[in-house]
Amino acid sequence: MDWLDNLFKKLPTLKGITYFFYVASHWGTFKEELAQYRQQIQDRENWLKVQESNLKKIHDHEIKKLIDDYEDKLQHTTEAFGTHVDLFQHSVTLLAVHYRFEPLLWQAMRNNLPAGLAKMIETVIEKIPLPPPQPTFPTFGSILLQDSVKITDTVKVDVIRSSGNPTKKP
Repeated sequence: MDWLDNLFKKLPTLKGITYFFYVASHWGTFKEELAQYRQQIQDRENWLKVQESNLKKIHDHEIKKLIDDYEDKLQHTTEAFGTHVDLFQHSVTLLAVHYRFEPLLWQAMRNNLPAGLAKMIETVIEKIPLPPPQPTFPTFGSILLQDSVKITDTVKVDVIRSSGNPTKKP
């Protein structure tokens, strides 16, 4: 009877047989639930991939926006700086020309200017040629004197002619 005991030990219990028939009769339902569960896992993985790609797109867009804003500010700053440099150079040139023609004013103002600006103006002044000498206009008295001399000269010539002497005295 030893073989009968071994046979009973190897045969499933009534609970095992019931479980087997339950699973066999509901296998379609279990298969659908298992497929739904696997689909849920797949959907979650896909959702995570989509969310990661969306976050990466948003992050890349924000980085691009920050870079574009920085480049715009840099360009505007560069343009403004260039404009200010041009104005500064123009101003220094005008000051240098002014002080070149007015050296006494330059001597008086040199110490009142910042050292760097004074050095720049001196550098530009050295490149500007000396002004031509100012024309001297005759004074009113010298104009009258010249006319009186001419009148006197003409009178002397007339006097000499009237005396009958043909020689002229210049």
